[in-house]
Amino acid sequence: VRWRRGEGSSAQLAVQGLATEHSKVHQEKTSSPRVTDFMRAVLNALFAVGAVHRIGLAPASECRRRYSLEPAGASQLQTARGGDGADAGPAATLTRRALLAFLALESASTSPSGSTSANAAEVPGEREISLDMGTLTAVRDPASYSALAYSPRAAASSGKTPLLIVLPGAAQNTAGVWSLADPAGEHMGLAPSLLASGAAPFELARNFAVVTPYPEGKRSFYEEPRTKVLRFIDWVCSEAGREAGCPANIDLSRIFLFGFSDGATVGVELATTGRFAACVFAAYGLTGTLPPRAVELLSTTPLWIFHSEDDVIFPVSCSDRLVAALHAAEAGRGAGNAGDAGVRSAAVSGDGAKDSFEWLRYTRFDEDQEGFTGSVKGHSTGITASKSAEIYRWLLQAPPKEGRKAVG
Repeated sequence: VRWRRGEGSSAQLAVQGLATEHSKVHQEKTSSPRVTDFMRAVLNALFAVGAVHRIGLAPASECRRRYSLEPAGASQLQTARGGDGADAGPAATLTRRALLAFLALESASTSPSGSTSANAAEVPGEREISLDMGTLTAVRDPASYSALAYSPRAAASSGKTPLLIVLPGAAQNTAGVWSLADPAGEHMGLAPSLLASGAAPFELARNFAVVTPYPEGKRSFYEEPRTKVLRFIDWVCSEAGREAGCPANIDLSRIFLFGFSDGATVGVELATTGRFAACVFAAYGLTGTLPPRAVELLSTTPLWIFHSEDDVIFPVSCSDRLVAALHAAEAGRGAGNAGDAGVRSAAVSGDGAKDSFEWLRYTRFDEDQEGFTGSVKGHSTGITASKSAEIYRWLLQAPPKEGRKAVG
């Protein structure tokens, strides 16, 4: 009803609703298969009666392709009403509120004229969603990647804006760039989906421009040349990037990197270039040992590492070994970089006040903080870190890149 009355942004309200309900399902341990099946049945029922076409969304065939749906039949219509016609209980209540989110996401990927091109979101500057605190835009560098770019509204009056580059972990990566913003998708819980759903920490939504590249057709950035990723970042900060819809007025001395899983493993390699003011890496996955020179280069950048002891995909020993090597490099440097000693040895206070700064931080959880189980148990630290307001306060406290002492 609010959608039809034009009260607020339909896409924003719907995505926020989905995020809220998804969180409730997780907290209440609701049966995910049952909820998913019910949503699918209701969507199919809408397709069957033509409701999708009447409210001007993407064609049923395109929605079915994206969500692997089958044509709705009488049995599915009955299921959508609760099986025997009775109310379906909590799942029905959940679906009535969350259904709009699925439809709004489809609406967001169609053009204002009603065009339903599946590639609409891939056209630079063509697609964007207005959020409470900024805009989320699909952009594309013809020489590298498509991406979602977030520009905070506060940036218009606050001068230069810090830039956060987000490298997600491995996934199928065949659903298009807007899948990065899906709060129930394969990259859920990272910055793009938190921003799209209104669940991002205030410190992130207000203070940072955020760009998340999408490795279309690749399992992850681990399969990509590192120079290609760096060229993409250069493009984001270029005039061509700004014309394509990337954030304007980027503070080049405060470009930060966030990597999760494979994105963290690649991110550590990129951080050795010294291009970033600070980095956050969650579930780092290199099982070997970095060369001494790489550790030395890496140690010149502030790092915050996250891992969970029960991670069944990338063992916590990967991050343990990395952090131990960085501590050893710092100890070996001794008085050689005395000018950095005061900055490196200090600790961030609990309220985030900028009275001190810790160069290397390691958050090592005893168990999964998001309740993940089975084949992904423990592999959720990227979500936990992304939701933490403290990491964004820590990034803002990091010394700007300009003027920092280089490795000798």
